[in-house]
Amino acid sequence: MFKHNNREDAFIRKIYARLLPVQIIMVAIQSINGIVDGIIGSRLLGSDAMAAVGLFSPLLSLLYALACIIIVGSQVLGSQTAGKGNMDNTNKIFSITICLIAILGVVVAVILLLFNHQLAVLMKGNEMLADYMIGVSFSFLFDVICAILADYLQLMGNVKNTYIGLFVLIASNTLLNVVFIKTLNLGILGLGLATTVSTMFTFLIMGSVFIGKKSNIHFTFSGLPWNQVKEIIIYGSSAATFNIVLAVKGFALNYIVLFIGGELALGAMSVYNSILGLTGAISMGIGTTTLTIGSVFYGEKDSKAVKSVFRVSFEIGITLAMVVAIFIVVFSGSISALFYSNEPQARKILQDILIYSTMYIPLNIIICVYNKMYHIRGKMIITNILSFLENAIVIVAALTLGLLFGLKGVWFSLPVGCLLLAVWVVLYTRGKGNFNDFNSQNSIYFNVFDEDDIDKVYGKIKNFILKHKPDEKDICRFVRKIIIKEKSKYKMFNCSVLDNNGMIEIRVRNNDKSSSLDIEDENYKVETQNFIGITEFKLEVR
Repeated sequence: MFKHNNREDAFIRKIYARLLPVQIIMVAIQSINGIVDGIIGSRLLGSDAMAAVGLFSPLLSLLYALACIIIVGSQVLGSQTAGKGNMDNTNKIFSITICLIAILGVVVAVILLLFNHQLAVLMKGNEMLADYMIGVSFSFLFDVICAILADYLQLMGNVKNTYIGLFVLIASNTLLNVVFIKTLNLGILGLGLATTVSTMFTFLIMGSVFIGKKSNIHFTFSGLPWNQVKEIIIYGSSAATFNIVLAVKGFALNYIVLFIGGELALGAMSVYNSILGLTGAISMGIGTTTLTIGSVFYGEKDSKAVKSVFRVSFEIGITLAMVVAIFIVVFSGSISALFYSNEPQARKILQDILIYSTMYIPLNIIICVYNKMYHIRGKMIITNILSFLENAIVIVAALTLGLLFGLKGVWFSLPVGCLLLAVWVVLYTRGKGNFNDFNSQNSIYFNVFDEDDIDKVYGKIKNFILKHKPDEKDICRFVRKIIIKEKSKYKMFNCSVLDNNGMIEIRVRNNDKSSSLDIEDENYKVETQNFIGITEFKLEVR
């Protein structure tokens, strides 16, 4: 769909190199928490405990579906307003998001504390499940707030505190699991409490950044944009739909696996879900990074930069996914033994899941990136359809293949479902030409690598301005000063020029969030913005 242009994409890759690792690590560490819980829980508490945790997973997915309405909607609107240079509105969107999530988190905690027995019976669980829900009751609150904080830390280009918070999360969870389960003998209740306390520590570390005066984004109670809650919900509906259907898929697969393979297979699938969360860190990291960077450039109406974002997303995402998939298949036996050293039957089931299901990972990247393309542009109907189909097809495939081929058929349903949907979305997009509006002719976009580029870039800018604003010849002289000044400080920077409703906008971007442009000209005003780890100098000519 998008033709490759290495020179155009080079700058975007640099942004990805800064932002993508923190997103992958953030999701991966959260998944590692689940893996740690799986290893410690299965070894100290047995497979029955892991079956209880597996029964809770669909309910947790449903809760996250509600939270994602707010989180993702805020992420898109916050990035777009930052791209437009309206940081005051970005602060307000951030603040109202925290308020909404705090209300939701407290309500969830109260329900889990008061009605855990009733919920356990409803989900075909026992007292172990009820105790686990008591332990994790407040973890949802801290976890979703941390997700919001991480998104806005990324928008500010601040990854240091995110890394610190994530390190504390995994270290404290591991330590507290051992203390609560083995030392204090709290059983599965301790497993849940360790998760809650560790997420609280992470919240305190990440949240401290937004209190300081150095932060570009602050929490405020004044002028909260309650009128934008509807817009937040609209943009977040896609993520909510995905997670709701994901929860339904989780419930359905639990019953299918329980029917075909019993509690032993259900426990193995619970462990696999923990591993799946780790492998899913790639698609979620790619998705979140694409959404953040793409939304910023989309807010700036820089169509060519948006196209470059999607090219890089496909390139990096599929490459990483293939590497991870091959690794899991090759070492499936060793991974299974890590969880079930003394239960050979459960170990064999888990190994089968890893071998037959892992092929879905590269296919899921394709679906994820296409979904974000539509999401950024507000095409919520299409994103909701994709979210529904991605999970509905798996449920149908799992039931059909499971009845025909047993457990191996269930495991194979995931790549089959992803393959069918990936083929459909590629054919649908190409056939409809949905992204032709990304090919704007009223803009130019390029990178500067060496001294020879300066004259070429200058000539392109001059021709563009003369074509669109023939009375503004002096702008060329000013732009040349910007380019030469930037070139003296950086090996590479990005520049775009566009005609925005009769107003020429010239943007010069570099990958240094602390840089400044010490060029003054009485005829023109330069606006400086810092976001997603870059500094942008924007010049407007009316």
